[in-house]
Amino acid sequence: AVQEVLRARKASLCQGVTTTHWPNAFVPTHQPEGGTRSQAGSEDGALPCLFPGPPVMDVAKLKLLGYSEEESSEWLRDPERACKGFLYPAEVPPLDAIYS
Repeated sequence: AVQEVLRARKASLCQGVTTTHWPNAFVPTHQPEGGTRSQAGSEDGALPCLFPGPPVMDVAKLKLLGYSEEESSEWLRDPERACKGFLYPAEVPPLDAIYS
């Protein structure tokens, strides 16, 4: 994947944004694992998708996001530090797709 796609994947990790498995693109699906899909019940007919975070990762998943072995080890040592500044549960933001 091109650097722009890898940067977008890394940036979305702590936000709970899931993507397709297309290796050359960043295509958000807006439904994190363990999240709550928008549903009927609020004033405008939908509740926000919430991500309980921080994400549960392993070396293989981090490699798909473009992390080096060293970066993966650092991330896995302290996921909460890696997602510093995020308060969970967090609303999953809508993001634009990036195609390479």
